Amino acid sequence: MHVSAALLLATASVVCAWSDTQHKMVGSIATAFLAPETKAALGSLLQSFDVDSKTYTFNGDVSLMTVWADAVKGGKKYKFTSTQHFINYEDITAVEVKAGKAAAVSCSDVIDNQSCPNGVCVTSAIANYTNRADINMFDSVTRAEAILFLTHYIGDITQPMHNCAKLRGGNDYFIKWKGSAMQPPPYQKNKHALHFIWDQYLSDTDMEENYGSSTTAYVDAIIRDITCGAWKDVAASWVSCKAPLKTDSGMLVNSVCPIDWSQDGNGFNCKTAWEDLAVNENAQTDDLYSNGYYAKNKEIARMQIAKGGLRLAFALNALAPATPKVAQIVCKSASSSTTTTTSATTTTTTSSSTTTTSSTTSSTTSSTTSSTTSSTTSSTTSSTTSSSTTTSSTTTSSASTSSATSASTSSAPASSTTASSSVASTSASASSLASSVTTSSASAASSSNSSGTANASSLATRPASSTSSSVTPNAASSTDAAQSKSTTAGANSDKASVDTYNAPAATSAVNKPTNLYKASAVKNGCAAIAAMVVVFFL
Repeated sequence: MHVSAALLLATASVVCAWSDTQHKMVGSIATAFLAPETKAALGSLLQSFDVDSKTYTFNGDVSLMTVWADAVKGGKKYKFTSTQHFINYEDITAVEVKAGKAAAVSCSDVIDNQSCPNGVCVTSAIANYTNRADINMFDSVTRAEAILFLTHYIGDITQPMHNCAKLRGGNDYFIKWKGSAMQPPPYQKNKHALHFIWDQYLSDTDMEENYGSSTTAYVDAIIRDITCGAWKDVAASWVSCKAPLKTDSGMLVNSVCPIDWSQDGNGFNCKTAWEDLAVNENAQTDDLYSNGYYAKNKEIARMQIAKGGLRLAFALNALAPATPKVAQIVCKSASSSTTTTTSATTTTTTSSSTTTTSSTTSSTTSSTTSSTTSSTTSSTTSSTTSSSTTTSSTTTSSASTSSATSASTSSAPASSTTASSSVASTSASASSLASSVTTSSASAASSSNSSGTANASSLATRPASSTSSSVTPNAASSTDAAQSKSTTAGANSDKASVDTYNAPAATSAVNKPTNLYKASAVKNGCAAIAAMVVVFFL
């Protein structure tokens, strides 16, 4: 059976995470920062993908790829992935403080069997599929599958409610929106839930009110803010990792760090995501559109979508082409010859186990806290249609988090644009903002392994059988399966462009160090603090 893009998107809308529109926007933003070689590789690798008797067609379009994981997780083959879309950090939110049950908010950074049961959650999934996307190790079908999952999970992990256990990530916290306690037809029997406000309503309403209901205008404004506007000084930090992943072949993927990302997303659960809410989760007394909640959080939702797009681009540039690429975030002004460049951390291939990185310039990094990670190692072998094999050993891992908020304001387009029926059309427009793409050599700078890399396979788990329960909610209820418990600077004159260059080649041999992360977590005051010791056996 052949599945068209339209049917794929219709299927995706029945499941959870960012809604299909928001996931596609992540893909469109990513497309603007892809190297030509990355686009060519994706076009070759992912024209289509077969699942059992169905063929999903992508033609290399990243925005279409981003909704595939939601479309297939209810089926037999990928049912086991239903618990890979979130992580259940045990947070103390503003609701508990308001109820007098806690003195202060506290966002957990502990990854254990409670937040990531049996080592299966979004952080370990990203680690697993990063490993399985390695061109040095796996065949094209395995890599295509891995990339499809990554395009979705890298979006999921930025959504705050996907990083919080409270009331199943807000799925069981019910609210009012625009005067109504119930969702609009045809889902009028379902209550409005906090999770879905984040999945869709914050950004949809912002798009309607400030971007002429145009996904194209919304995405283009995000790209301008990344390159030339409100986020130009911090964007590089979004793709800079303190404990990047290293695949089993020795390839260091400097821009992929799911633990950092999940803790960044979770940080908002200790800020505005649970503020301005009633103590009773069933009260539905507060209208989040009119009580200040929407105004306070719409820019955060927009920024998290931006982070997902940029991170996805850097991951794809590292993993899709034969020679890894890395994009520079560049703003070129049409009115002057000045070019402002913000470099982000390079991704380096080291098939013979050498790790080298280019120098990182830029940006502010927020204060960090270590996390305790208890994840299960996945040793997977897979063929074209088989599910994977799994868990072999457990490692405790740790990484830092940055959860700085950038309260940006972007100017709406000068004239209202007609509502776009599909986000697929945004790819071309996003790419046109990044039309000046050049390739040049990067200077190699050797990097010591003492910086604390994390082996992707040791953070990842993939179940051998489909044991996870799968919940398929109503389209607008957005219940996650099994989730427990600016103004734009120079908007009319600046043209965003992306320069790409070859990742530096390996310069010296490394003796394949084994990274052991030993951590002990202590819950104290406003945070769960973990001590991390990294030991290398050479």
